[in-house]
Amino acid sequence: MDIKTMVKLYKELIVEKIQKSEKKVFWQICDKFTEIAKKDSEAEKLFKRMFRVAEEYVILRKKWKDLSEAEVCRRNAERNELHDAFILSFYEMVEYIEIQTKETWEQELCGNRRWMGDFAEYFVQRKEILEERMDILAALEWAQSHSNQVMYLLNAPYDLQQAKNELINQYGFSMEQAQAICDQRMRAFLGIEKQRLSDEICDLQIELSLFE
Repeated sequence: MDIKTMVKLYKELIVEKIQKSEKKVFWQICDKFTEIAKKDSEAEKLFKRMFRVAEEYVILRKKWKDLSEAEVCRRNAERNELHDAFILSFYEMVEYIEIQTKETWEQELCGNRRWMGDFAEYFVQRKEILEERMDILAALEWAQSHSNQVMYLLNAPYDLQQAKNELINQYGFSMEQAQAICDQRMRAFLGIEKQRLSDEICDLQIELSLFE
């Protein structure tokens, strides 16, 4: 391996490490925001306003590379305005949290426009992640209510892929949902596991309502 290739690989590893670190920070910030917004009506309003602004900004940001040079020039001010509006809504949320908790909430994002833009994109993506998880939970809840059908499929004399195909074709599940059902163990049908699933669905519904 030559030096040029080694340097390229090293840079890629560094970028990957930074991205993983950023995602961890982003997730922690989202957790903090949702935790407060679930309990406080004013924080809920600030959260929803921040999400609406983030959506507008991210829609434009994602298609930026596909715009013509003339279009970029024409819409650059619009992008900056949306970016600024999101940063302002972020600071409003942080300030409110600090007032309510009486704690100074130091954030690595503050003062870094690129990170703030990346966080806006992650913030919007968070809703998609929650919706995907809800789809999986809905499938697992169905499986718990139809344990006989599920056990029949899993114990039938064909391989796991066929069992997943049956779930997809007979009951209209996605591949991800079918996989989750097949990954269940017997303990998933016990009462305590059903309650845990019900609790997670309830918590997820509350969090998803913040993104409406």
